Amino acid sequence: MTALSYAARDSLTMLRRNLKHAQRYPSMTASVVAMPVLMLLLFNYAFGGALGAGIGGMSGGGADGGGAIDISTMSRPASS
Repeated sequence: MTALSYAARDSLTMLRRNLKHAQRYPSMTASVVAMPVLMLLLFNYAFGGALGAGIGGMSGGGADGGGAIDISTMSRPASS
């Protein structure tokens, strides 16, 4: 057997073991999926105004001469 076939076989073994763990503990799988989403929502709504104000103070930077991107709307802020 070649090194590549050993690596593929070992990878499939680890995948099978991880899927068995995920099947036995569905709450852990759900928490692993839900935690990044909850953190995103927390930082967006709890600190969204402060983070956007700090980044909005930057100037220049782009090849098109535009300013910073507003994180709360994911678009460029309106021109003043």
